[in-house]
Amino acid sequence: MLKRYDDKKPVAGTEQFVPGAATTWTFTFDPKAQGGLVRGSVAAATEATLEFDIESHVVDAKNDYDVAEAIVLRAILAPFYLVFLGPVFGADVRDYGGDGSVGVGDRLLNAVHVINPLMAWPLGTPTAGEDHVVEVRRERLPAKVCPPLALELAILGRGTTATLPVVVAADGKFEVDAMPVVAQVWDQGVRAELRDRNTGRVEPVPGFGPRLGQYLASTGLLVELEWGVARAADTRSAYEKFRVAHANSRYEAEIGERLAEIDWRDAIRGDRTSLLVFAATRPTHPRAAEAKARVEELDWQEAVGADTIRAYEMFLAAQPDGLRAEMARRRLADLGAVRDRERALRVDTPEAYRRYLADHPDASDADAVRARIALLDEQAPVWQATCATGTADAFRGFVAKNPASPWVNAAQRALQDLEGRDIVDLIEEGKIEVGASGGGIQSAGLDVKRLAPYPLVVRVPAGTYLVASRSSAQNMVVTRDTTMKLTDVASFVRLDVACANKPKDIPHSGDSFALERPAHNGQLARLAAVLDRAKVDYATRQAAVWIVTDDATYGGLGILVSRPMGAISGGSRVIGPEAAARALQLCADAGIEIRGTQLLADRESFAPQLPDGELKTWLAAQQPSPQKQ
Repeated sequence: MLKRYDDKKPVAGTEQFVPGAATTWTFTFDPKAQGGLVRGSVAAATEATLEFDIESHVVDAKNDYDVAEAIVLRAILAPFYLVFLGPVFGADVRDYGGDGSVGVGDRLLNAVHVINPLMAWPLGTPTAGEDHVVEVRRERLPAKVCPPLALELAILGRGTTATLPVVVAADGKFEVDAMPVVAQVWDQGVRAELRDRNTGRVEPVPGFGPRLGQYLASTGLLVELEWGVARAADTRSAYEKFRVAHANSRYEAEIGERLAEIDWRDAIRGDRTSLLVFAATRPTHPRAAEAKARVEELDWQEAVGADTIRAYEMFLAAQPDGLRAEMARRRLADLGAVRDRERALRVDTPEAYRRYLADHPDASDADAVRARIALLDEQAPVWQATCATGTADAFRGFVAKNPASPWVNAAQRALQDLEGRDIVDLIEEGKIEVGASGGGIQSAGLDVKRLAPYPLVVRVPAGTYLVASRSSAQNMVVTRDTTMKLTDVASFVRLDVACANKPKDIPHSGDSFALERPAHNGQLARLAAVLDRAKVDYATRQAAVWIVTDDATYGGLGILVSRPMGAISGGSRVIGPEAAARALQLCADAGIEIRGTQLLADRESFAPQLPDGELKTWLAAQQPSPQKQ
């Protein structure tokens, strides 16, 4: 016997993978592949057991002996084997016949296999002779096998992923063309991965993005592809990015058109200011007239909704030549007539009635008003004498002695005037003239001239609104109650105020203001009263007002800085963490809902800087509304 060997053939479909066994995966990539081609090979192996059909073979030794040598050697060696070696090798005799038992024939054949190489010595080297299958069996043995692969090529870019199936040939090689999906995912950061869905294994394809970009640029496809990307995104940033990458492309005019459409889209989604900016920056655009019309419509709806004199005045100031300007003027005249009549009736003096008739000569009640003037003039001397005295006792005596006089109402109001009246009421009744001027961000000056023939006590309550005549200047709100007694004809007083429009200019001495009752649905009035009682510093007062009027963030509050005189930059923040937190607390004390404020949602930017104590604990307990969070 020259040799013995086993021929193992795996039985298909009998793999049993070892749980937890590591899978080795070798991935190669061809960097020379052009365009969108990804070409390479993949080989995987893991531990398993596998059934094998095993054939045991023996190969006879063969040598070219002459007949005499063969007979002599066999005659000498055969008895030697049968006598001495047969019992030793007997246990290893195979069932060559395959009949289930080992007989003499099997032993002789086995002897031949053993003796043949002995016969060859020392005359020559044996060669392979006849190959015999001596046994067939089936066994389960450990093996390295290729696990089932489910490969795909993933192209990632522009926030999306496109996948392509990967078909692996028998030798492990594959080739995938990514070009059909490049238009869906292309951007400058595009990349590719080879993925196995069965194991979750991911292998990046090196250099895919740059190589693809070079290919697209060389073929002229890059401009068209990136224009498609920009057009699909249809955003300002996408078009600007395309313009930077491909200056002076044939799409430049269309980019301008698309940017104009985006401006229009943003404008109609935004507010009045957005529409005005669009009309101002693109006056020749076909939509410019529509933008102006939409602004007028917004202004008109706001005026009609308020239906007040000030609302229509603001409408006419913004739209003096608008389509609804004449309607606004007519409604303004009607409301003004009603206001002036009510004011004249409330004041009930000849002067008030004469002003009313001068402004409204065609009033329907003009005859009744003239009759009232005649009656008042008839009994005016007694009233004028009482005003000359100008004391509370004089007015009470007038009422007691002249109960039927048409001047009784005036006498009763005079008693109220001596006790103290709201400055806006006194302005409306024509008893004072007021000139309000700017004085920085913390104070405003008030020049008051008395028109009534007797002394007055003027009250300027916290929350009174000062509306700037200059549209770019800040409006102001009075933060402390102020009272002044007008015994002289004129007087001056300085008011403590806070800014009510954070982004606008700080008022200066040349700015003038009109006084109005508290705005913002009474929130400022309630807040100002709380601020007055709390006696807090200016930084806290200003922060609280900006919470109501501007819904300020903590960063926005930082617009207020203190600089050395003459400095135009730098400086230190005025409204710090404690002022911001205290302002929120005071707003809550005034009954203002703070859960929806920007400042409360922004508290993590300043709360950690607060010292431990009651204020920090209170702030931590407040919960912003879900929308703000």
